[in-house]
Amino acid sequence: MYNLMSKVFDAPSLPVNVIIVSSWARTGWNVIKPNILIDATATRDVTAWQQLRGRAMRARRSWDKSAYELITLLLGTQIKGIRGSAYDLPADVLADAQSVNDVQYVEVLRQPERQLLFDSYHNGRGDEGDPVLVEKINEGWLNGFTQEERESLAVDLMLYKNKVTHIFELVKAYGSTKQVTYNRATRMWTRTEQIALKHMHEYSVNPFTGVYSSGEVHAPLLYAQDPRDNSPSSLVGLLYERMVNRDKAIVKGWIRAVITDLAEPKMSETGDL
Repeated sequence: MYNLMSKVFDAPSLPVNVIIVSSWARTGWNVIKPNILIDATATRDVTAWQQLRGRAMRARRSWDKSAYELITLLLGTQIKGIRGSAYDLPADVLADAQSVNDVQYVEVLRQPERQLLFDSYHNGRGDEGDPVLVEKINEGWLNGFTQEERESLAVDLMLYKNKVTHIFELVKAYGSTKQVTYNRATRMWTRTEQIALKHMHEYSVNPFTGVYSSGEVHAPLLYAQDPRDNSPSSLVGLLYERMVNRDKAIVKGWIRAVITDLAEPKMSETGDL
């Protein structure tokens, strides 16, 4: 598995920073910079997995006080009651969300905040953007932004100053310790009972639907052909095809789950491959 992953992520067509972990690698990993984290054993230890995911979600050093304050101004007045919601949010997320909710209301952004918002909006954008939205940014009146514009600008700010770490579990499809099995009746690959139970105890954002939930919905099963004989090149092609340009959907899913949309999670189908 390690050899397979090294061939995948050493490919020049997929320039990433990557950390490969195993069931014993529970603490001490620096996941601040890398944007790919591979669990090469799909460890069944939920606590270990949550620790790894928590480290992967740590902010980059560029996510400074000015960026944090700006996102509170964009979204601080949008937070609804979090405690007692349907989501099993970690204590530190609850505390941060409450501090954002308590932010003092500001009507007009200062010049440094407007400049940061302008820079984050144009980061990686190939055109001049929406002239109406650009004018709103230049004016800096918070009341002038719609809810959708606030969320979109918050996503741009997160991606400009922070990161998205894509976490993959590499599962075994053969041998006595296989973690996915082939259902001949449905002609589909499914998780074993242990892996399915592990995913039921995890919450995250589905990269394709943007829905924050637990279970198989948040962890779609991807394979190029037959997972027992996938080649590195086929996996590279599949990952690029399916995951390219999904960062915005992932960040927006987290924002809506934690900040704005705290309704019951929708356990809808994801079209797993």
